[in-house]
Amino acid sequence: MDAQNILIDIFRYFAQFVGRDGVLRNFTAGRGDAYTHLKNGCQALPEAGIFPDITDYVFGVNETSVEKRISNIKGIYLFIDYGNFQTSQNANKVKTDELHLAITVAKPLNIETVDLAAEVLLADQLLNIIRDIRRQLIADKDDNFVRRLTFPSEITPWYSRELNNSTGWTMLFKLTGIDLL
Repeated sequence: MDAQNILIDIFRYFAQFVGRDGVLRNFTAGRGDAYTHLKNGCQALPEAGIFPDITDYVFGVNETSVEKRISNIKGIYLFIDYGNFQTSQNANKVKTDELHLAITVAKPLNIETVDLAAEVLLADQLLNIIRDIRRQLIADKDDNFVRRLTFPSEITPWYSRELNNSTGWTMLFKLTGIDLL
């Protein structure tokens, strides 16, 4: 993991969980060398991701962009959200940074046609997927990116009316490192 490209490293690592087409739907209007390089890397992803039930990939914190992207999704998606950095320093003046990271597996619901039993079945399916993602992260424990994630993780139910009535599960982590900022 490159301290200069923290968000790109996160984007790339989780992109492998989703099929190539689901990742490429994030590239619609950008330009420049870095954009082209990131897009070319995503075009090289396998057609099917590690988790074939996940059809789309959403990455970001801009509420408007995320809402627009999710409004067009019908299937299960992986949503990566990041939060604030916290910095601490030990007695030897070594600075450690932590980035809050949320990984959500969700699916939009048509609240007009779904009942509570169907919601339970969907919640169970999505819980199984996020549990499998957690297992994959643990299996990847030697990966340079994964070594910086805090375990155990917290998993919590998630629902957002604003994001196309999406329901799912969120796993919360902290990404830690020396002098990330």
